[in-house]
Amino acid sequence: ILNISSIATDSNGDTATTSGSIAVNVDPDAPTLSVTDSSVTLSHNVNIPISISTNTADNDDGETLSITISGVPTGLTFNNVSGVDNGDGSWTFAEDQLDGLALIEDNNGIDGDSTDFNLSVSVTATDPDGDTVTTGPQSLHVDLAPESPLFALGNTEGNEDSPIDVQTIIEG
Repeated sequence: ILNISSIATDSNGDTATTSGSIAVNVDPDAPTLSVTDSSVTLSHNVNIPISISTNTADNDDGETLSITISGVPTGLTFNNVSGVDNGDGSWTFAEDQLDGLALIEDNNGIDGDSTDFNLSVSVTATDPDGDTVTTGPQSLHVDLAPESPLFALGNTEGNEDSPIDVQTIIEG
């Protein structure tokens, strides 16, 4: 609230005063966002670090930051269980939850037909009055490496110039 008073004085010394208030609503400043790696490769059963840095221009204003990562396919999750799974392929994290953040397979694993995908990262600053401003999105491309086939070879014997049933020596 901006309070304004005006006093007018005439040549006789008489005064008149008028006062008023103006409500001033200041939106938060746009936060900064940096996604360090623009492309990563995800191998099965390997944690992939996600490097995101953010900052708010008004640290003294009580603004908070929330970071949203969307486009997360089924079968993937994050190692930071403090983040919020929004249930629509997006996750929300507080600024202090970004340290050590990594993309990992969940207990069900990645769909075998999955292909490369893009994550979308945005950051929203919220001031104490609930006003918001969002920066982004920035894209993070993820190459999904194919899963190595698992098989074991066994020993077999055969006669010269006779076929050997390969199925009996490959297990998997």
